[in-house]
Amino acid sequence: MTLRRRYREMMDQVTLSEEEKQRILEQALSSVKEEKEEKKPVGKMAYFKKGLTVAAAFAVLVTGGVTVKMTGLLTEPADEVAREKSRTEAQSVDTGQREARKAIVGDYVRAASYDEIYAAVRKESLWKSLDYFSREKTVDQATTEGVVKNTDTTGVAGANSHSDTNVVTEGVYEGDFVKTDGSYTYQCMEDCLYIYDIRGSKPKEIVKKKIAPREIHTLYLDEERGQLLVVWGKEKNGGRDGVTYVTSYDVTDPGNPKETGVYQQPGYYEDARIKDGIFYLFTNRYLAVEAFWKKEKRQQVIPEINGKRIACDRFYVRPEAGTEYVLSSFALDHPEDSIDQMVIMNNGVNVYMGENALYLYEEEYDKEGEKTKITKFTYRDGYLNGVGMAKVTGAILDTFAINEQDGYLRVLSTAWEEKSRNRLTVFDEKMEQTGGIEGFAKGEEIYAARCLGNLIYCVTYHNTDPLFVIDVSDPENPVMKGELKVTGFADYLHPFGENRLLGIGLETDPATGENRGVKLTMYDVADPLKPEVIGVKVLKDLYASDAQYDYKSVFADVKRGLFGFTGSSNQTEEKQVLLFRWEEDRHTFVCKKQKLLTYYGYENTRILRQGERFFIAHRYYDSVGMRREIPLVEPFES
Repeated sequence: MTLRRRYREMMDQVTLSEEEKQRILEQALSSVKEEKEEKKPVGKMAYFKKGLTVAAAFAVLVTGGVTVKMTGLLTEPADEVAREKSRTEAQSVDTGQREARKAIVGDYVRAASYDEIYAAVRKESLWKSLDYFSREKTVDQATTEGVVKNTDTTGVAGANSHSDTNVVTEGVYEGDFVKTDGSYTYQCMEDCLYIYDIRGSKPKEIVKKKIAPREIHTLYLDEERGQLLVVWGKEKNGGRDGVTYVTSYDVTDPGNPKETGVYQQPGYYEDARIKDGIFYLFTNRYLAVEAFWKKEKRQQVIPEINGKRIACDRFYVRPEAGTEYVLSSFALDHPEDSIDQMVIMNNGVNVYMGENALYLYEEEYDKEGEKTKITKFTYRDGYLNGVGMAKVTGAILDTFAINEQDGYLRVLSTAWEEKSRNRLTVFDEKMEQTGGIEGFAKGEEIYAARCLGNLIYCVTYHNTDPLFVIDVSDPENPVMKGELKVTGFADYLHPFGENRLLGIGLETDPATGENRGVKLTMYDVADPLKPEVIGVKVLKDLYASDAQYDYKSVFADVKRGLFGFTGSSNQTEEKQVLLFRWEEDRHTFVCKKQKLLTYYGYENTRILRQGERFFIAHRYYDSVGMRREIPLVEPFES
């Protein structure tokens, strides 16, 4: 369909004279033509600007005194509203017993009817629909698919002890492309599930099972139940929407996995967590404009869980919403039955899940600059409920810079004004601010953070790397305790036993900022007033590490003094997997194992431990050519 025909189809939905329609159509096409002649890069911002250009033509109608009626868009027949309300109870998911739902959470309001949900997105759809009709088929469209005290990535103790996935919050389990129970590995690669027996001298593939039409997102393993959960998805409506599935398998006999249930939720996969035997799934839906231009498709706005519509009172709406963030839960013992559901209508969020609540945070801009809005929800026994909303100045730059402890939320953020400024903000259980520290490390930004009990450690960087220690034992009066400046920076911090903090980052030239290699630093934090460096190792042949952007890539076995990660070589751009031991008596790092990965296309690499043995698990891009030569899991031998 040509651009002119797309605009014409859109204009046919507007009650105007043919003369007015033609005038607007020509103005819109002229504006788009001018943009193309400028040869600007095409991307999300290009789409946005193009939509605004066309939307401006509609604004002329209002300022010119012309009354516009969008048929089936700005008005809804009373009988249709009544039908929607009558269908609510019959078709919505049975949400069972729960505590009273909060009606207002910040600028979100709990919907009382489906009509309120439709109304919430109308204004946004007016702009997005213009954007949609102006897109060319030749342009690639971006889609979304797809994170306390954690000191160890080791699993159970004993002869069959093994490593586990590195997580943000202890006791809140996260998925990954590989899981192990100490005897077998469970791995996903593209559309298949692979199970390897690693008890022998060499891993042996015992299962290869196609699960998904395209790609498996992640895996979860519950060893106690002998249950494997495979999260995968598929596209619909030409890629403008998706569906996420969680398929459960009984793997008590790993060589013969048996499907025990399938859970289905609309939207592209965003994230998931397991806490106390409950699975929490987060997906994201782009609100298709056909639901507003074509009234018969309006019900597409209401997502369904396992084929049943979500009740209207499980929606939190606000005046303008471009996407739906869908949250739901189910018990691992009943993997097909939803416990609760909630839909947050917004424009895209990140999720942090603490021990007692989950927090959705998103950046927004106003006349005062950049802010981050944080909305809190409890998730007791799988039931979701709103608590409150607050804002912090600036952006949250590190996964570990937001942390819940004893009912208080501590947030580290960076704002760019004349110079960058950093802040700590503390909120109570009701999301009311109790205290904070403003304006430290001016001209720098937060690269890494860790919140351990009542002490917060953060690293900022410009030319040097200050490590700050903040005491938040009094939430109303947090205190900056100590500061230590060293060259380079750490962009990942990991607690490494009593009074020890490991930093993984880069060494840089303090004058030029030139990269001198991957840097390992061990901090002594016994005295919060005087943190000090007691061990440093610079890997000059590496220019980057996966730890910089993927915390799950870090292996840490604190009891054994071991940690590892994957780095990228300066000379060949090939990757190396490295395993180090921290020798406390000598205050030094010793490389115990090192393996060069000589193939291109690696997407992720993990170090696994089984007792005293170590393995490397891979996921890579060019799997067709590589899987014949590289096993998905192999012994870690130097």
